[in-house]
Amino acid sequence: AVFYCNVLSALASLKPCYACTGSGQSVKCTEATAYAGKNVYSCPGYRLPTEAEWEYAYRAGTTTDFHSGAILFCSGKDPNLDKIGWYKENSALLAHPVGKKAANAWGLHDMSGNVWELCHDLYGSYPSSAVVDPVGVIPDAHAQRVIRGGAYYDQADYNRAARRERMSPGVYNTYRGFRPVRSIGP
Repeated sequence: AVFYCNVLSALASLKPCYACTGSGQSVKCTEATAYAGKNVYSCPGYRLPTEAEWEYAYRAGTTTDFHSGAILFCSGKDPNLDKIGWYKENSALLAHPVGKKAANAWGLHDMSGNVWELCHDLYGSYPSSAVVDPVGVIPDAHAQRVIRGGAYYDQADYNRAARRERMSPGVYNTYRGFRPVRSIGP
């Protein structure tokens, strides 16, 4: 995913956010030194969203479980999730083309369900003190990354805006994807 972000950056003549070595299945990527930690926001190229950015984009100004309203049923059919996402109760356990469900207030589709989305951050416990826009680090290609959004095989509870899980970046499957982003402006 981060190698793909670097390719997008190169196609747009932008500096890459990640340093990658190897080729094919042996590509290993880490943060580019210049964009480590909170400096990720100064990278002009494409990258994975931080976990905080992902949730902010998902919510699009809302505070409910789904951007379409509160969760009504943790398992079984949930009418608020049916409007916006593919999940266990409506997907036939298959991924679907993007954009077939309602977008959030900012025009983003498929933030709930369909496929889990990789984030820039590594998975770990949240700090015990209040933080604003925390950024995780990527020390190596084998650490588990945060994934957000739920997938077509999950029950409603896994598709909430605040739900977070983890997955090794080397695992390939049909229920994980990513959403490249770029920082704009200072």
